[in-house]
Amino acid sequence: MQNRHILALHGFLGRARDWAQIQTLTQRHEWITPELFNPSSPIGDIDLASFGVLADRIISFIPQNSQPIFVGYSLGARVGLHLLERHPDRFKKFIFLSAHPGLISDSEKQARKLNDLEWKDKLATLPWPTFWNEWNSQAVFARDNDRELMRDSRDVDIKKLSLGFTTLSLASQENKDHVLAKHPDKVIWAVGDQDQKFTSFAEDLKRKKILPGYERIFNCGHRILFDQPSAVADLIDSVK
Repeated sequence: MQNRHILALHGFLGRARDWAQIQTLTQRHEWITPELFNPSSPIGDIDLASFGVLADRIISFIPQNSQPIFVGYSLGARVGLHLLERHPDRFKKFIFLSAHPGLISDSEKQARKLNDLEWKDKLATLPWPTFWNEWNSQAVFARDNDRELMRDSRDVDIKKLSLGFTTLSLASQENKDHVLAKHPDKVIWAVGDQDQKFTSFAEDLKRKKILPGYERIFNCGHRILFDQPSAVADLIDSVK
């Protein structure tokens, strides 16, 4: 197989280096790894004004005459849903890891908005180690095998993180079931087998025939890219 570009987008609080293990397993590919919250990203500043603005900015990173594979984890996957909606033909395939298709009811969105505002307040008021530990103590990460080491607060732009809690909140994201239903052949949807919440989302997409199925990655929780990097590499290499 000839070299292909991979455009990979990390999750909330993530960094480009989160893909390092997977990159070593897919060396014949050329990786593009934007960073959303790095104060000195080599790719340059990224506007986080909205999902749409962010998706259009990310498109500018793709070399001409290239049709890369998109790989997104968690928040990165949710941004990828907007890329699928706005620029489906710019990518060969979309691989979504631990993705949320979007809330539907107004009550769910309001609850999520209030929750993210609480996290925004914690970011502003708590010492960084306390904030980091509370973030990693969330139930969604409880089944992860790989518990991340604390990251240096100098690795992130606190103002951008704060903005991300509002403009990139799940409360600000429209449900993308209709987008997935329009492009099922473009999508590989993957969840960790220990991640019950996100497995239920995947099962719901399958039950409603929005997607024909999904990939269940064994022996891992939400953070698939850390728990099972070889499985992610296999998904990438499966794209012909």
